[in-house]
Amino acid sequence: VTKFYAFHRIRPALEQFREGLNTGMIYELLKSHPNLFQNTMCQTEDITSNTLEKLFSIMYSEQGSSKRSIENRIISFWRDFLLDCE
Repeated sequence: VTKFYAFHRIRPALEQFREGLNTGMIYELLKSHPNLFQNTMCQTEDITSNTLEKLFSIMYSEQGSSKRSIENRIISFWRDFLLDCE
């Protein structure tokens, strides 16, 4: 039962994660140099909404444009999502 919950239940999600890493050849780098990715993949401190938000830099469209208005709404939804995840 423990083996099922620890491995088999989450296997599809892990395989999807691995496939995503394969799109940028990152999975192969992880396998060949695991020590380089340890801090990124195995953090000791809690991940907060601020931590995740700092991973991305926003490149807005011109102030006053219709795209900018949409981008502002999307960023608002993104920040709400991050807070909900905490």
